[in-house]
Amino acid sequence: MQLNQHIEQINATKSISLLKTMLELAGIWPTKQINSVLFLKLLVCWTLLPGAIVCMLIELCNVGDDMNKLIEVLVSLLQFIIVTVKVSSVTLKKQCFLSLLKQLHYITGNHKTQNEIPIKRAITICNKLVKFFGMLTISVVVFYTLFPIIDKKSLPIPFSYELGKYYYLMHLVECLMLITAGLTGNSIDALYVTLATFAAAEIEILNSKLLICTFQLNEVTINSKLHCRTFNELVKRNLLQCITLHTSIIRSQSQ
Repeated sequence: MQLNQHIEQINATKSISLLKTMLELAGIWPTKQINSVLFLKLLVCWTLLPGAIVCMLIELCNVGDDMNKLIEVLVSLLQFIIVTVKVSSVTLKKQCFLSLLKQLHYITGNHKTQNEIPIKRAITICNKLVKFFGMLTISVVVFYTLFPIIDKKSLPIPFSYELGKYYYLMHLVECLMLITAGLTGNSIDALYVTLATFAAAEIEILNSKLLICTFQLNEVTINSKLHCRTFNELVKRNLLQCITLHTSIIRSQSQ
């Protein structure tokens, strides 16, 4: 019995662990202490993303009146700007995300809460979503890395300046830019979806508890034989239970 509970706990926290790994690889995991490895990841993240935007702006000035190239550059530029905005939002609110993720660790690791049907459903959804975002990152990186090599015409990111012997170096740098952007963007999307899924599960649990409380209070009201003190005790007990259940939701909203 204890072994089965331990296995269930591992499966419950698997989605959070995968999410944590993705955020760590992206260099944006909200932690209080920054070691040398995390500092290097942050440096790479905050260097390659702005570097890609600078390359796009240079290319934008170079395309001239060619509308097709202009649209191609603008589409690529928009993707990197979106990822940079996502990274900035998570970095600025890292303490808030750290608090929310700690709550998710407690929810998914607690035997009492993880047996709730909405929490089980949320864990299943998050496991699938994190795997989906991971496979999406790999597929995008493979496509943008291999396609220019097969095509032998252009770089992964539009850049029409003559590079000469530095062409392959530029190809490698652009692949790193795409890997950073893809991993970072998908990690943050997975983070938002995970938080929203578990918040919805907690709200569903709270709603069911409130319905039970309402039903019990209606029974108390209908039964006129109950003493006033008994009625007050039942009301107090049910209200305290509801307040205890949604304290974490109130704390999350206030942050």
